[in-house]
Amino acid sequence: YLDCLRGLDFLDTRAEVNTKRIAVTGSSQGGGLTLAMAALDARVKVAVARLPSLCTIPLGVEMKAEGYAELHDYLVDHPEHREAAMETLWYIDNLNLADAIQAHTLVSLAQVDLNHPYSTVMPVFEKIPALKSVVIYPDAAIRIHSGAINTDFNSHMVEWLTR
Repeated sequence: YLDCLRGLDFLDTRAEVNTKRIAVTGSSQGGGLTLAMAALDARVKVAVARLPSLCTIPLGVEMKAEGYAELHDYLVDHPEHREAAMETLWYIDNLNLADAIQAHTLVSLAQVDLNHPYSTVMPVFEKIPALKSVVIYPDAAIRIHSGAINTDFNSHMVEWLTR
């Protein structure tokens, strides 16, 4: 998170950047970082998080979501570390950060997604107090990790940003 915030510091030094109109975007982990940056730094005015991870982490671990499968298995083998692990992860969980987001926010998610489960992302979206929109896809056809481009969301994002 600190590296991302230092990136904003760098943008602040650039004469060609209108620092009153900073937007951040990312997919998957980048989507999670997008939400975190919007929560942690008021310089972010617009955030577009595509299928964000780092949301409601304990539930993702419990569900054995693909990004948390190794941690799930570790905690099954070492239950004595569960409380400390969850306490530490709370600091980076967007569920903990969402209520600080003041940037206009667009989020995409899929109802069936093994990487970024709907039930982990939606509670974060619901806590965002700023102007927000969500695009919900019925399945994981987005295939973000396979490299396929979701032209529907890209078109929606451009229209949303234009407005």
